[in-house]
Amino acid sequence: MVTWLLAAAWAAEPERTDQIVTGVGAQAALAPGVDGDDVDLMLSERLRWGLVDLANGRITAIVDGRFTIDPSGTDDPWEQTRVRSVEARLVNGPVTIDLGRSAVYLGGPRLVDGVQARVRTGALELGVWGGEAPDLFTTRPAPRFGGGPILALQDRTVLLSAVGEFLVAEGGLDRAAVLVQGAFSAPPTLEVSGRLDAQVPDDGGQWLSDGAVEARLRPADSVRLHALYEAFSTVRYLGTGALDPDVERWIRRLQDSGVADAFVEDLTDPRLYHLVGVDGRWQPAGSSVVPRIGLDARYRYHPNPDLAYVRVGPNAAAVAERFEVQADAQLVLTEAQGLREDLGLTLLVEPTSDGRFAVDTSARLLLEQDYAGKPGFYGDLFVTWLAPAGFVLVAGGSTILEPLPVTDPGFGAFVQLQHWLTPSPRSPASP
Repeated sequence: MVTWLLAAAWAAEPERTDQIVTGVGAQAALAPGVDGDDVDLMLSERLRWGLVDLANGRITAIVDGRFTIDPSGTDDPWEQTRVRSVEARLVNGPVTIDLGRSAVYLGGPRLVDGVQARVRTGALELGVWGGEAPDLFTTRPAPRFGGGPILALQDRTVLLSAVGEFLVAEGGLDRAAVLVQGAFSAPPTLEVSGRLDAQVPDDGGQWLSDGAVEARLRPADSVRLHALYEAFSTVRYLGTGALDPDVERWIRRLQDSGVADAFVEDLTDPRLYHLVGVDGRWQPAGSSVVPRIGLDARYRYHPNPDLAYVRVGPNAAAVAERFEVQADAQLVLTEAQGLREDLGLTLLVEPTSDGRFAVDTSARLLLEQDYAGKPGFYGDLFVTWLAPAGFVLVAGGSTILEPLPVTDPGFGAFVQLQHWLTPSPRSPASP
């Protein structure tokens, strides 16, 4: 998080590398035991393209959108719509202006259909945003209007920021909140960050939407340590893969690939969750195969004990330049399900020396009390190919078998083709 915060703070002037990334694909899920299936089409577009070069800046078009479409003839085929940017950004010296749909600068998940304006003087940056505030989860337009101030104090190692939010809707006040963030980076030894997203609570609601403190320590080249504390309630925009042990590697891998989105619409909860975690790893330097040993632990508290858990996961790996194999165990204790044990093996291989082809696969043995002494199984396979002419092919498949009273194997698959377009470099003789 520290690296992202500092990078975002220094991203007032758009990157000079123009690019267009277009993706098309499909995903499918099948559960033969209950005669269930679902097939969706996927479209995505990411664009950053300079329109006009100015004497002291640039006007850039920025687009970031992802869509999941159900072709089965439902009333609303647009199952998921994630449009975070459709804007023109003007950078002229210390001034930055965003017009259109844009992510609020240093505003976490906030979006605005309107305008943002910021001015930087030395390490201080002041700004304001305003317009219509889309829905955080669907990113669709919503009848909420307002805005707020932006304040940031930053240099190459420290960031302190505050973003205010005051929105009104037909019924009056919709949301009044402030997001405060801070980060400190002293690479490669220490990174510390924190955030506090506080809101004026509704009747019976929480004042805290999201808060976190996180630290990364590297006391030696071979040792990395990490600790975190998170508290969250109504604004449920955190990636579920990092919070809930019931989310499989399949979902996390889709999010990492940019195929799926981390936002989940049906996980809002006005009550407060608390998550505490520590993890670390040891990996010595070496030019051939080296070992890696790690351990992570998580505890989530919730007033409903069925939503609380303790998770401990030791792991060991052998790492080389073009492959990595890891064995791990996950021990998860919940009041509702008792002890659950997962034993897994993961293999990552890059067969070619240029790194343009990669295979990532895993298998897990699932042991739960509900399985009545019979093991379950989960497996997946992902393939990535950096093809010629700017094309990237990503495909994957998974299966899960749970020996419940009604055995229901599940299958999933997706394929996505992306095309990366960048302008050809101009020769010295080009105008």
